[in-house]
Amino acid sequence: MTFGQKISLFLLLMFISVRFTQKINLVTADLGRHIKNGEYVFKSANVLNTNFYSYTEPDFKLVNHHWLFGVIVYALWSIGGFKLISIAFILINALTFYLFFLSAKKVSSFNTAFFVSLWFAPLITSRKEIRPEEISYLFLAIFIYFLLRFKNGEIAFKNLCKILLPIQLIWVNTHIFFIFGLFLAATLLRSAKRSFLLVLFLILISLINPSGVKGFLEPSNIFKQYGYMVAENQSVFFMQKRFPNLLYSHFELSFLLIFAGFLLILLKNRNDFKKGLFYFVLFSVFGILAFKLNRMIALSGLVFLVSGCFVLHKNFKYFLNKTSFDTKFLFSLSISSFLIICLVPNSYISFFNRNFGIGLPSKSEESAKFFKEAKLKGPIFNNYDIGGYLIFYLFPAEKVFVDNRPEAYSTNFFKEQYVPMQENEDLWKKIDNQYNFNSIYFYRHDLTPWAQPFLIKRIEDPDWIPVYADDFTLILVKKNENNRYIIEKYELPKNIFSH
Repeated sequence: MTFGQKISLFLLLMFISVRFTQKINLVTADLGRHIKNGEYVFKSANVLNTNFYSYTEPDFKLVNHHWLFGVIVYALWSIGGFKLISIAFILINALTFYLFFLSAKKVSSFNTAFFVSLWFAPLITSRKEIRPEEISYLFLAIFIYFLLRFKNGEIAFKNLCKILLPIQLIWVNTHIFFIFGLFLAATLLRSAKRSFLLVLFLILISLINPSGVKGFLEPSNIFKQYGYMVAENQSVFFMQKRFPNLLYSHFELSFLLIFAGFLLILLKNRNDFKKGLFYFVLFSVFGILAFKLNRMIALSGLVFLVSGCFVLHKNFKYFLNKTSFDTKFLFSLSISSFLIICLVPNSYISFFNRNFGIGLPSKSEESAKFFKEAKLKGPIFNNYDIGGYLIFYLFPAEKVFVDNRPEAYSTNFFKEQYVPMQENEDLWKKIDNQYNFNSIYFYRHDLTPWAQPFLIKRIEDPDWIPVYADDFTLILVKKNENNRYIIEKYELPKNIFSH
């Protein structure tokens, strides 16, 4: 690479890193529960396989396919708290992008990869919450990069196996997307014998997980319908209708442009299309998955970077490789783009927003501190979003009613209890009598159709007294003798809550 290209790539990596510099909203994130999972492994040398944190369905069986992620984040948190976790995952995301960039450059040129990266950056950085799947993105990047190197004769098959098999072992114990490793090995290697051997080795390695065959087959549940509708598992069209966002239009336009590019290659030169068949399959599979599950948009953006570069390079090779684009223009464009983006706050591609930074937002821990210092007691009725937060701060002293793992609860639990009890007052009273709730702990900005009407009813209910509210949460306690002192000291006037 020329000096100008190195500077341009450095600025691009800086931009991607800054886009991922986002404070952790622990109130709604899964991260708190993952840290607790890791703590349990460290202390007991066992992996949880039941709904351990809930008092409603504590014996419900589950496959803990991301237990190793919990170990990783618990270790980071133990050493440097949430700030170290933020920094570590900024670096992981930057490395992931860098490897995809190298793969994109390998199938095209530096210039092509650079320009296409600018286009896809908002898609790639659209999913900022720290989750196990970010490890999957990194491993996917490693698989594609080294498989392409093998395809080009740069490394031997033996060395390829030495790299990918250990990665697969970590991957199967970190996140459910390990199945994509098998998919890549099966589609990219042209030699049927070597492809068969690599896939066989990967399958055998994938069986080394706490749940064995069940753990290996768990990805088959990726399209399972849970009793609770999870927003990130809904289609792009559904989300676009309910929550309009430029992100969805950007994704759709990108998909159409790359598809049109492949069609143009097919019409112009079928041999070029055959050479790029893997990139078409890669684009099609991850694009369709993203249409079906909007949580896949960020991953599709990374994959589109490689497939899009192939398409652009084949269709506009001469234009993109002009010498005049190599240094001064590229360098100037990268700097000006970076500065323009930085100076436009709250725009689609800006990273300036109230959540910019590392670690936790200020006061996000206050409600948990209040609950413990005021010596509030359960049983707690909480909503889905805040479950991981309560597990992190209150377990084992208190267990949760529900948390944000739809796979850890039965379909009947969501359809016959959790949702209808917030919609039907008679059912609410019945289940309240069953569990004898002593407190209600809610994420205030729950956007489900039933949550806000339920909170309004509870605030108006003389049997429930609000004692704490902040930008994130609302806590109410039952009006009884045990809570008399708490109510006298902390009761909030109900007129401060507007409908």
